[in-house]
Amino acid sequence: MPDSVEMKYLIYAEDDQDDQEIMRDMITEVAPDLTVITTNNGLDLIHYLNALLPDEYFPCFIVLDMNMPVWNGVRTLEALKADHHYREIPVVMFSTSNMQKDIDLAVRLGAEEFITKPLRHIEIEEVTKKFAAYCKQLPIKRKQHA
Repeated sequence: MPDSVEMKYLIYAEDDQDDQEIMRDMITEVAPDLTVITTNNGLDLIHYLNALLPDEYFPCFIVLDMNMPVWNGVRTLEALKADHHYREIPVVMFSTSNMQKDIDLAVRLGAEEFITKPLRHIEIEEVTKKFAAYCKQLPIKRKQHA
């Protein structure tokens, strides 16, 4: 968990370790003040959020891979948006899919946007700049008591 309540961070739920590392490296390059916390699936992400103390801040946003074991991106998005503690955290669905039905489902369930994973370095850099912008535009939410 982030040490400082003022540290800006995002959570990236992704089961592929290489993708996690690429995201961490690119975010560090584009926005060195932004920390990337990774989880291997959506259930781990929910456990992470549930473990936050009342004086800790929520992430400025969450990136969900659509296809993960245990809890995939869709199930995780549904759980986040159904919980009054977490529903205001912006979520971006990040997937290799570019199928319209997947995009429509993610948006209907409450994702801020659906981004197809880029393949080229320059595209990855543009996506990470977009991710960094979420933490500049949106306030960091403080965990609310139940």
